[in-house]
Amino acid sequence: MINKYQTNPIINRRSILVVALIVVSMTAGNLLLHRGDPKVGYARYEEFGFTLDYSQKMTLREEGFGGQEVKESGGTVQVSYQGNRVEQYGVLWISPMGMPTHMRGLEGAMEYLFAVASMEGTTFSDLGTTKSTVHNGHEMIYQSFNLVEQGIDVPGIMGGVNCEDSGQFFWFYFIYLPDLENPTVDTHELEQGWLGYLDGFRCHV
Repeated sequence: MINKYQTNPIINRRSILVVALIVVSMTAGNLLLHRGDPKVGYARYEEFGFTLDYSQKMTLREEGFGGQEVKESGGTVQVSYQGNRVEQYGVLWISPMGMPTHMRGLEGAMEYLFAVASMEGTTFSDLGTTKSTVHNGHEMIYQSFNLVEQGIDVPGIMGGVNCEDSGQFFWFYFIYLPDLENPTVDTHELEQGWLGYLDGFRCHV
């Protein structure tokens, strides 16, 4: 006698195959739909011709130059941890038209930004030699420095690109001091931290 409740192995295999194909298709479609989105636990800042992905455990703040409002021609976005260590990165942008004519290049713009920050009361020491790399197809120059805060030297790196489509210079900086009681940072650790956060920055948006 044939058991009417007996499972048909052919139908079973076919059903499993169909379900598997549906799951794969839905997963692939979901990945395509969300391709380029920030990682889980991250948010995205998207203004003024660039995007910046940042951890939602960190605090983001906008500031203009010289106490002015943030605008297309210039400003900063800072992302930082709140706690007993210094870990902050961010983006500064400025239009070449707002700079002296002889400084409208990457190296001149970096010199200009350090000068403006110094005039606003920021103290720097131990400026490193200028180096070069490539970020998303753009030539980037970068330089190490120490930011002097309350007698403590906080190591940092700043690098800049010229995003031609937007006509802006963008500068990505990182300052890092994990232990205020022991104010030393390995140079390699500092550079890897800068490069890691730099991955979340894009211009031409």
